[in-house]
Amino acid sequence: MPEEETKDQEQSEQEETTEGGKEQSDSEGETEGKNSFRNFVDESARIAKKVGSTLGETFKSLAHIFRGRNHVVMVRVNDESLKRIDQLVDSGIFRSRSESGAFLIAKGIEAEAHLYQRLESKVEEINRL
Repeated sequence: MPEEETKDQEQSEQEETTEGGKEQSDSEGETEGKNSFRNFVDESARIAKKVGSTLGETFKSLAHIFRGRNHVVMVRVNDESLKRIDQLVDSGIFRSRSESGAFLIAKGIEAEAHLYQRLESKVEEINRL
């Protein structure tokens, strides 16, 4: 009988060790999960701050575009252009297609400023003749 008691005791100790290991493993898993979640939250906050500051800079640079918008222009656009206009509205950058379109027109004019300078000088030359 003492031999059976020894085996039972060894088995009981082994089960306790296994259970302790599970608890430790579960605890480590919870810690890893919390760290992963914390990292996710920290990374999300960092991205949100970056996007927020970028949007803030964008809005500041847009102020001149929306001053004096007194003229209405009706235009037809292709599917891709409409998709881009709507993306700017859907993202919350602009409140309407009108604002989005005005922005894209202004940016297009800025991007092609050299072309408009050449056109202006040619038109002035023609007017002098």
